[in-house]
Amino acid sequence: MENNTVVNIAAPIISSLMSGESHLSYSSLKAFKKSPIDFINYKTGKKEETDAMLFGSMLHCLVLEPEDFSNRYHCLDDVDICNSIGGAKPRATKAYKEWKEVALAEAGDRELVETNDYLSAKIIASNVLHNRASRKILDAGWQHEKSIEWEFKNFKFKGFIDGLGDKLIFDLKTCQDADPEFFQRDIIKNCYHIQAAMYLYAEGKLQDYYIVAVDRKGGVSVHKLQMALIEQGMKEYNDLLDKFNHCIIKDAFDQSYDFHSPRFDGIFDMEKPKWMY
Repeated sequence: MENNTVVNIAAPIISSLMSGESHLSYSSLKAFKKSPIDFINYKTGKKEETDAMLFGSMLHCLVLEPEDFSNRYHCLDDVDICNSIGGAKPRATKAYKEWKEVALAEAGDRELVETNDYLSAKIIASNVLHNRASRKILDAGWQHEKSIEWEFKNFKFKGFIDGLGDKLIFDLKTCQDADPEFFQRDIIKNCYHIQAAMYLYAEGKLQDYYIVAVDRKGGVSVHKLQMALIEQGMKEYNDLLDKFNHCIIKDAFDQSYDFHSPRFDGIFDMEKPKWMY
């Protein structure tokens, strides 16, 4: 996008945020942490839902709101029609295309999912529900998908808490690898500690915060974020809002990674790594 185009697009977005007509979220703030342009792209919907995102949302539903699954998703099971048509490429036939057109009409506004993906997600959801660590947290966080709203530094925020109980909050995360050694790096990389601080601030009381990590292999691990990490998340949350306000003052939403450079010219210095000495 050209600079003038970005500025023109950003103006109504920022105006709406400052007036309180719209809101920020963990996801939008995470996009801003990457760069101002990433934030604008996020707010204008220039992001695609990947297969991994669809699988994650389906898994969330199966674990947290299984009774609502049939209202939100429609399984496209074409095994019988493919067997009936036969041949090397049944999906390329007119009969299959006619069948699929009817199947899509039946789906309505529901999200289409492949049956194999649904069966895989169902097995993984069962792993989460029967894992001794995650089962303990799920039982304690009995209130699921709670919508929350709060204000911080004159901006309105919205979010959803996956699980809330009398003494804890938990978040269910699908990931590439739930191995604790790998996932705990993801916690920092994906700013989950900032999200934890945001949600605890929104709730207005000190609670234990857990992340239930699950991967597509069926691996499950549960992580309790310690207070020092939550405090670091709150510090970064505060700093990000300061940078966001600075971006507004400087009218810098046309900037990319240069916005976060410590140099006045936006260039990043590459030092000699310690391991090379």
